[in-house]
Amino acid sequence: MTTILKTICAAALALGLASCTTTKKIATDFDTDLECKGVCDRYATCYDPQFTVSACRENCNAKAKNDGAFRRSTDACNECMTGLACVEVTAACGNDCRGVVPITPATSAR
Repeated sequence: MTTILKTICAAALALGLASCTTTKKIATDFDTDLECKGVCDRYATCYDPQFTVSACRENCNAKAKNDGAFRRSTDACNECMTGLACVEVTAACGNDCRGVVPITPATSAR
């Protein structure tokens, strides 16, 4: 009986950990999408109205999924830009946003 109980507990623990990992990945992907959206939208608003925001978001998300440092930079860049006027962003967020935007060259309007 003890062996069966241990097996059941081990299986439940494994399933619980797997579901937490999946939930964390979904949350991380959602957060990354929001960060990429914020950075790309803000770049278009402040610097280049012809910037292709949709392509920027796609490329940003793809790069962030495979590169933790890039994901953290995107988060820091978006956080820095939040609440600042466009004229303040360059001076305040230059270090945080270096290498994050522009993700793609400007090609067409959003």
